[in-house]
Amino acid sequence: MLTGLLLATSQGLIAMRRPGPLMPFDFNAPRDQRLIEAAARGDVDAVRARLEAGDDVNMAAQMPGLAGLQYGATALHYAAEGDHQEIADLLLGRDARTETSDCQGLTPLHWAAGNNCPAMVATLLAAGANSNIRNRLSGQSPLHIAASADVVEALLEAEQIDPNRSDLRGRTPLHNALAPRDWQRTKNPSMGVGLGGPPPAQRMDDMPRAIQLLIEAGANPDARDRTMQLTPLHHAVDNETIYFPQQPALSARELVGVLRALVMAGADMEACGSRHHDTAAPVVCMGEEADRHAWSSCHTPLHLAAKRGHPVAVRTLLALGTQMVPEQKHNVCRH
Repeated sequence: MLTGLLLATSQGLIAMRRPGPLMPFDFNAPRDQRLIEAAARGDVDAVRARLEAGDDVNMAAQMPGLAGLQYGATALHYAAEGDHQEIADLLLGRDARTETSDCQGLTPLHWAAGNNCPAMVATLLAAGANSNIRNRLSGQSPLHIAASADVVEALLEAEQIDPNRSDLRGRTPLHNALAPRDWQRTKNPSMGVGLGGPPPAQRMDDMPRAIQLLIEAGANPDARDRTMQLTPLHHAVDNETIYFPQQPALSARELVGVLRALVMAGADMEACGSRHHDTAAPVVCMGEEADRHAWSSCHTPLHLAAKRGHPVAVRTLLALGTQMVPEQKHNVCRH
C-alpha cells in the first residue's frame, strides 16, 4: 500500500513537471522576434515575409541578451543603425513608430546618427522623427551623438531643431562635437565592463566642418556646461588623453581648424572656466590653494592649454589674439 502511494505520488510529480502550453500571462515566455532579427541582419526578403505573415512592426525586443538584440529596440532601430534603406521604407510603410525608444531611451534617429548614417537620418526626419528628442540616461539628442559632419548637416535640415539644446550635464551639441565618441558604448553602457575596458573611442569625422555647421545654425560658442562651467573653447584645448588614454586627442590640424572656427564665430578667448562661476560670491583664484587641483582655480582657454601641455593650442590662441593676462571682466575671479 505504501509502495502504491509513493508510486502515485511520484507519477503526480512527474505530471506536474510536464510542460504545458504557454499561457498569455506568462511574461517570461520567449516571443517571436524574427522580424527584428531579420532587420538586424539586413535581410529584406525575410523582413517582407514577416510583415506579410502579420508580425507587429512595432514589436520591441524582449528578454535582454536574447539573440544579441538590444532590449526594447524595434526592427526600425536596426534598419536605422545598419543603414538598410529598403527595410526602413518597408517598416515605415507599415506605420513603424519613429519615437519608440530602447532600454537606454535611444530612438531609431539616435541609432542612425550615432552610427554615421546620414541618408537614414534624412529618411527618418522625412517620416516625422523628432530631432530634439533626448534619451533618458544622459539627456542627449541625436545632434549630441552625431558621428560625422554629414550627420550634423542632415539633422540641421530638420525644422525647429535646437542646436543649443543641452544634455543633463549642460553640454550642447557644440560641446559634444569635441568629445570622443563610441557608438557601441553609447548604445550599451555596460559594454566592456569586466572585459578589459571599453574599445578605443573615435573622434567625430570632419569635426571642424561639423563645428562650422553648428555655428552657422546658431550654436552658442560661449555656452557653459554644468559640471565645470566650461565653454566649447575650453573643451577644444583640454587634452583628455592625459587622464583617459583611450580617448584620442585632436590632431594638430583639427585643433587649429576648430579653434579658428570658434574664435571667428565670436567665442570669448578670455572666458574663465571654473566650478565657482555659478556662484555669486567673488573668488580669488591665486595662491597655493589654486594649485591643488586643476579646477580649483579658474582657467581661460590659454591657461588650460598651457596647463595641459598643448603647445599647438597655446601658439594658435596667441596668434588669434588672446591675452596673456586677461582683463578682469567677469567680476567673479581674477588672475
